[in-house]
Amino acid sequence: MSQNSHYEKWDRPPDPATMRPVQVYVIGQPGGAAPVKIGIAADVQARLHTLQIGSPVPLAVLHAIAFTVRDHARQLERMAHSSLNQKHSHGEWFAITGDEAVTLLAG
Repeated sequence: MSQNSHYEKWDRPPDPATMRPVQVYVIGQPGGAAPVKIGIAADVQARLHTLQIGSPVPLAVLHAIAFTVRDHARQLERMAHSSLNQKHSHGEWFAITGDEAVTLLAG
């Protein structure tokens, strides 16, 4: 593969196995206080429910972007995680506000 191979995958037709609709989401406290989780899921409400079970504070979906190609969602998620490396808390949680996460994903 060439040096720009990570861009070439956008030019190829997607693999049908990756065509399940998914969303890149931001989950955090209502009101958007830090920390927030940035991840991908086919069912964001189910993911919220799973996270809420282990959380001592109420959580909400603060933002979600739908994708028809899972690889495209993963690329956005990886970009966000990489950009926030210095704000990493644990797992996919970051010490930023919901508004900061939404701005990053929208950028």
